[in-house]
Amino acid sequence: MKIKKVKRLTIPEKIWGRATEKKNVPGTLRDSVTGKQCCLGVYLTACGYQNNDLNEAGLCPRGHHFFAPSVFWSNSLPKQPKDQWSIIQGLTQINDMKMKLPKRKKLIIECFKKLGVTVRFKS
Repeated sequence: MKIKKVKRLTIPEKIWGRATEKKNVPGTLRDSVTGKQCCLGVYLTACGYQNNDLNEAGLCPRGHHFFAPSVFWSNSLPKQPKDQWSIIQGLTQINDMKMKLPKRKKLIIECFKKLGVTVRFKS
């Protein structure tokens, strides 16, 4: 599998798994049942990771696999800022907490920009 650094990402809302305004969700990069992916799962798929790599994988130990930043991020991000891991953790929180959709999209776009990735959403 060849992993590439992606600088432009489109997140299709039909596969984007996220919390609603009323309910938090437990985060995984990809849900193997629904096929829904968090924003980071969509990014890693664009980089070349396969569904099996991402299924049920999370970024924090909550019954999911734990992936240190070096496993996915060092090979796939265009920018490696000093606070890279905190930005990635911030993206997981933004993706999975209760929040209105316009605000969530804006914050995701801002966080990815810090990592050197331009994001847009497609409904």
